[in-house]
Amino acid sequence: MPSSSISGRNWVVTGAGTGATSATLGQWIQSHGESCRVAVADPENSAYFPGWTLDLPDYGTGMPSRIEGIGRPRVEPGFRPDLVDLVVPVPDAASVAAARHVREVTGLPVGASSGTALWAALELVDRMRARGENGQRRLADSAGRFVGSQASAAEGAGELGLGLTIGQRTQASLTRSVWLGFGQNSSSSRRHN
Repeated sequence: MPSSSISGRNWVVTGAGTGATSATLGQWIQSHGESCRVAVADPENSAYFPGWTLDLPDYGTGMPSRIEGIGRPRVEPGFRPDLVDLVVPVPDAASVAAARHVREVTGLPVGASSGTALWAALELVDRMRARGENGQRRLADSAGRFVGSQASAAEGAGELGLGLTIGQRTQASLTRSVWLGFGQNSSSSRRHN
C-alpha cells in the first residue's frame, strides 16, 4: 500500500465485508505510525456496527445484508475492532441511491457497496465541516457484476424519498471536491466521531 494514499489523511473508509480490509488498513497505519483513522461502512442487517458498538466480537444479526459484497450476519474473525476507529451504519436505500446518483452524475460504474462507503464518507465529511475541517473523497471500486442486480433496489430507494436527498448531498460533494481520503486536523476520539 503506497504511503502517499494514506499520508496526510484523517480517515480512510472501507466497506464491511469479511473485516480483513479494515484490519489490513488498520495494521498498516499503526505499523507505519500514520495518524489516519479507519472507518467501516456497514449496511443494514450487518453485524459489524452493533458488534463494534457493544464490544461483542461474536455478535450476529441472523439476517443477511442486501448489499452485495459487504455486510455479514455475524462478525467475521478477520474483523479487528481494535484497529477500527468508527463503524458507520448505512441504510440500504441510501447505499443504492448514492451509487445510482454517482453513476448518473459521473458515469463511473460504481456498485451499492461503493454507495455504502460514499454515504459513510459523507457522514464523516458532514462532521468534519461542522468542525470547520476540509475533506475529499475517492471511490475505489467499480460495480461490475453487481449493477444489474441493483436496478429494482434503486427504484425502491426513490420510492422511499431518499433519491433527492442523496442526490443533493452527493451532488454538492461532487462539485466541491475529489473522492475518499480526508484532510488534516480532525481531533475526534474513537466512537465519538
